[in-house]
Amino acid sequence: MQNRLMHDGASLTFLDAILRHKGEASEVTERFRRLSHAQKEDLFQFLRSL
Repeated sequence: MQNRLMHDGASLTFLDAILRHKGEASEVTERFRRLSHAQKEDLFQFLRSL
């Protein structure tokens, strides 16, 4: 069984959870979109370690 993320459990991946944020988090979401592929992978590796 795959872990579900966010309060509603609707996200299956970190990427989906990040991109689902809107409203107040739109600036942060846009900053995430501008990260390089390697930077995104580093972030996901860190999140998996938590």
